[in-house]
Amino acid sequence: MIGIVLFLLVLAFAGSWYLSKHWKPIVNDRLQSLVASSTDSLYRLSYDDFDFSWHNGSAYLTNVHLVADSQVYERLKRENRAPDNRYRIAIKAINIRNFHPKRLYQSRKLNIDELTIESASVSVISEDVFQDTTQVKATKTLYQQISGYLNEIRVSQLNINDLSYAFENRSDSNARKTDLRNINIAIDDVLIDSLSRQDSARLYYTQGIQFRMDAYQIATADSLYFVDLKGIAFSTSERSLRVERIALKPRKNKKDFSSSGAAERIDLAFDSLSLAEIDIRELLRSQRFRAGHLRISKGFVEVYRDAGSAKVKKRPSKRELKDPHDHLKSFARNIQIDSVELAQVDVAYEELSKNTRLPGRITFNRSRVRLRNVTNDSLRMRKNRFLQVDIDSRFMNAATLEARFVFDMLSDEGDFQYRGKLGSLNGKRLNTVLRPLALVEIESAAIRSLAFNFKGNKRRTVGAVDFRYHAMKINMLKLEGGRIADDKLVSNLANSFILNPSNPDAAGKFIKANVRMTRPHDDSFFKLVWRSIFQGIKTSAGVNEEREAQLKKTAEGAKNVVDKTKKTAKQVGTFFKEVFNKKEKKKDE
Repeated sequence: MIGIVLFLLVLAFAGSWYLSKHWKPIVNDRLQSLVASSTDSLYRLSYDDFDFSWHNGSAYLTNVHLVADSQVYERLKRENRAPDNRYRIAIKAINIRNFHPKRLYQSRKLNIDELTIESASVSVISEDVFQDTTQVKATKTLYQQISGYLNEIRVSQLNINDLSYAFENRSDSNARKTDLRNINIAIDDVLIDSLSRQDSARLYYTQGIQFRMDAYQIATADSLYFVDLKGIAFSTSERSLRVERIALKPRKNKKDFSSSGAAERIDLAFDSLSLAEIDIRELLRSQRFRAGHLRISKGFVEVYRDAGSAKVKKRPSKRELKDPHDHLKSFARNIQIDSVELAQVDVAYEELSKNTRLPGRITFNRSRVRLRNVTNDSLRMRKNRFLQVDIDSRFMNAATLEARFVFDMLSDEGDFQYRGKLGSLNGKRLNTVLRPLALVEIESAAIRSLAFNFKGNKRRTVGAVDFRYHAMKINMLKLEGGRIADDKLVSNLANSFILNPSNPDAAGKFIKANVRMTRPHDDSFFKLVWRSIFQGIKTSAGVNEEREAQLKKTAEGAKNVVDKTKKTAKQVGTFFKEVFNKKEKKKDE
């Protein structure tokens, strides 16, 4: 009995070996024929080894290469039938587990439980070649291309490990190349048959595609930055994109950056980015990007500017600056994201003064920013024309700040609104920015609140500032020998005759600042916001154009008096010195 069983096993393995040995040439011929017929004989398939077992339904190929035949490609170009893209594919190994030989033989159905591609390299060269559309044949579907050999191809699990992808665009004189490495792709349930192309539950014949790449770096076109992405994961079944870390890194340090001519240096990084509810079918069908929610968490944004750099490019005389909603409207791609959220973000702005050559720094800590109705789609904007931005932050890590910006996406004048409120703050906290940039130092000030409400557009902004404070006293500063020094005379004049020490004052009188400003053509949006609020602060504190002129005139007059007094004293001193010198000479004689 045992002998009979052993005999049957040996016979089965021997039969499997025989079939494998004699079917190899047949399968090889079929593969070559399939490649030639589906690519118009443009590509050639080669491999080092190909083996399979009818017994367990396994197979493997090693060192697989798919290469375009250059002579055939040139012929197709002459015939105006050459494709725009050429591919070169190299694969270290292809492993197939259980391809169901009986089903393949009886039903012409190639069903594979698992197919794994190891260490693949795909290179794509794109050229803008002329195609005679009057002679181009109708494009065959994948099923039509295989139907002469198979009724169905189904792969339950397709894994592509350690893929490298290179794309070279030769469509114009400036050839551009993109390289992606260390890509891993998992594809669920690939099905190619007569009906799968119309199956709405499938995307590109699959039930789902999971894409992951460890890291990717992009050099910006201006050669100033690198964009670093780490832990990129994309899923068609979950309709989501996740990035574990994203950063924009300047190539030069702060000192050297301004030599490039750029006005501002931006350094930012976030620990995570997630995009949910992506409408992949709409993107593929009409190139319109639709998503439900974008969340960016835990990071920082730092903007640095050298105001004294001679190499920073000057802004053009004609208005070319764009407001935030102008940038959104000018996106090349049609986009729509219901909501965007940035959480736990520290924002800092630092400027190196042109006069003092010292840095002033302002910060917004633990910020949360929420954007709603982020779109440039005309139909969506007709339903809701407003882009809304809400900000909650810790100003200088010391006071609460709440602000809201509303942009009218359909306004020809670029209408927008901004309002907000700053909580209580010790005014001395502002000295890190006022002392180096404005040559002013707050000696004391208890800021109780600051509220603002404005409406603006491309030409002007109008609004009001409610600034409440107590016991304000300032020191005016000046540069002496390249160092900052107190200007006591001007400080006394300002504190005594110009500034309102409190608002409301001791009698309860409150000054509300009404601001109306014409917008200079080269004012950026955020500069306009700051200037309008600052103008309201100055008005509340009692500083207006008339008082500023009076202070300047009084200070100049006082300085002239002081200068004359010093000159007179010097002349008197010289007179007495000469008198005493003459007396000493007479004694000596």
